[in-house]
Amino acid sequence: MSAVQIAGCSGAGKTTIAAVLARRGLAAIDADGDPLLARSVDAAGIVAEEPEEPDFAWLARHSWAWNPARLDELIRVAAPATLYVCGGADNQLELAGRFTQVFLLEIDEPTMLARVDARPDNDWGRIGDTREYLRRKLPELQARLRASGAIPIDARQFPDQVADTILSRTTAEISEPASELERLIAELSGPGLRGVFVFGVDCHLAHLAGATTPLFRGPADRRWWHVALGDDAARRTIDVRVDEVTGVRFARRPSLFPAWPGQEVLTVQFLGPGGEGVLHCSVDDLYDGQRMRPEKLEAWQALRERYGNRDEYRVDRGRLLPATA
Repeated sequence: MSAVQIAGCSGAGKTTIAAVLARRGLAAIDADGDPLLARSVDAAGIVAEEPEEPDFAWLARHSWAWNPARLDELIRVAAPATLYVCGGADNQLELAGRFTQVFLLEIDEPTMLARVDARPDNDWGRIGDTREYLRRKLPELQARLRASGAIPIDARQFPDQVADTILSRTTAEISEPASELERLIAELSGPGLRGVFVFGVDCHLAHLAGATTPLFRGPADRRWWHVALGDDAARRTIDVRVDEVTGVRFARRPSLFPAWPGQEVLTVQFLGPGGEGVLHCSVDDLYDGQRMRPEKLEAWQALRERYGNRDEYRVDRGRLLPATA
């Protein structure tokens, strides 16, 4: 069993990062969203209801604390996957031994206040004395976490960039291709064919040139293929649930939008549970004028032959099998 904490002050983006990691197939929770884990307690550890307008007197007598038993239960239930606990508590340093790594989402005061003001479903930082409380707490909390060994991350970046930075430092969920299907995807996105195929999801096409190295993440029943595209100024990611792919199709077919009669396309398509395309790869720059480039056709044919030389496959637990079997 293992767990990683993603900590930070209000407005740092902990809830947002929990959602990004969950979309990528990782076991991630927003700690503040679990009332059995995170709650206000008094000095005796008794759960207390927060007033509508907390003042400094009330805040001084109460703390935001995690229930250790509940934290242990969540980590145990997530196993063997690593649990990403996105949140913080006043007793988090006492529970640091539960985590293999702790990341600090660092922000400055103007960013914190702007984000707090923009939250539609959380009025902490806008009621009672909570705004001034957060202003005082921010530098102290960040200094204390850095001193305890937390890994600082610039949380002013886009959420996907923050998640990529965290995961680049966390190897527990990253693995080599674990099946025939994953090996095919890895080969398509690898350096040998990266200049040949263009990847597409949801009608968006992109070269993988200049991208981060594609990664496979998650346990066998929740596997994702992830790649980041673009630079810091214009960044997007592709995330595909590999365990939900049910078929693969190699297709040489007429172009849907031909520039001349007889124009063709060469593709590899990955199909979802309903037969819909969840990922497709097309041979880029296929023609020299109106003549198909032989080296592009040969690369597509060689890949097809390496995986059985069939037009279509069904996928069973990562294996490519004849579609009619």
